Amino acid sequence: MDSWIFEGLARDEKWGPIERFALLVATDVTLPIVLPCEFMFMGAHDERFGRAYEYKHLESRRYLILRADLRLVEYVAPPADSDSLGRYKLSRRSRRTAVERLELDMFRGCLEPDRYCDQCTALIELADPARAGHPTHQTNTVAPWREHLQPPRRTA
Repeated sequence: MDSWIFEGLARDEKWGPIERFALLVATDVTLPIVLPCEFMFMGAHDERFGRAYEYKHLESRRYLILRADLRLVEYVAPPADSDSLGRYKLSRRSRRTAVERLELDMFRGCLEPDRYCDQCTALIELADPARAGHPTHQTNTVAPWREHLQPPRRTA
C-alpha cells in the first residue's frame, strides 16, 4: 500500500516530525540528544495507519521512522526466502528503545560545528546543563561542543 513521496513536501512537513521528536527527547536527561541536522530525509510514504516519515542518521546509518503525531513506525523485513517487499507497522517500542537503537552516543557531534542549524545548537545548549554530570548518562555531556558553539567570527 505504500506510496513513496520524495519531493513536493513543504519543509515543515518534511522536517517537522523529527524536530518535534528531538524536542521531546531533549526533556529526558537519560537519553542522547537527537539532532535533526545529523539525519537525512529519506522520504515519506502513505500506509494504512497514515503517513510515515523516514530519516537516516548520517553516521550510524540507523533509521528513525515517525508519523506526524510522533508515533514510532518500524520496518518489518520479508522472510529471506520471499520475493515480497517488507512492510511497515506502528511500533510498540518505547521512545527510549528507538533512540538507543540509533546509537547516537557513538556518533554525537558528527558534523562540523558550523553545519548545525540554530535549532540543533539550541538543543545542545538546552541539554548541556541537564546532562552534564548526570549520573545515569555520563557519556552524553555536550561539553565537547561548547567551544564550537561560539558564533563564527566575521572577517572585515
